[in-house]
Amino acid sequence: LGDSNSGVRRAAAEALGHLGERAPVEPLVHALGDSESDVRWAAAQALGHLAPEQLEIVELEAEQILMKGQPGIILGSLIKDRIAEILGGAGKPFPAFIALLTDLLDWPYWEVRWNAARALGAIRRQIPEATVKRLEQLRKDPESQAVCDAADDALAEILTLDENIIEDD
Repeated sequence: LGDSNSGVRRAAAEALGHLGERAPVEPLVHALGDSESDVRWAAAQALGHLAPEQLEIVELEAEQILMKGQPGIILGSLIKDRIAEILGGAGKPFPAFIALLTDLLDWPYWEVRWNAARALGAIRRQIPEATVKRLEQLRKDPESQAVCDAADDALAEILTLDENIIEDD
């Protein structure tokens, strides 16, 4: 479920749904926050068969958003993922953008971490050392090879830019 290809993620969710009691539930719960509707649908279908009580989490999060304006991890993943994508698209090294993206590098769902790393690579400039260190740690993300690759690519962009600035001075 941590692959960058949504078709692979959908197939993985469907396969987990067929495993029965042996299937791990937590990755399917996290997949409810996937950016692709096909993956969310497959995860919801699998959970409906394996652990329908887990679907109540989404209902509770929806109520929390409506009542308090605070999303949880599942629905929050959809929101945080879009925020990372937008900030990366802006490409501006505003400290508030970088701080938010740095925080998203620790989000529980891999796709948010992936988009945050990609966004930081797109911004490239004025990335604090602590953020660079976190990206270095994400090069060994145990949950997703896509996150590892995005962190590696972001570091290549950031560090290449730093070297060019040093050479230009």
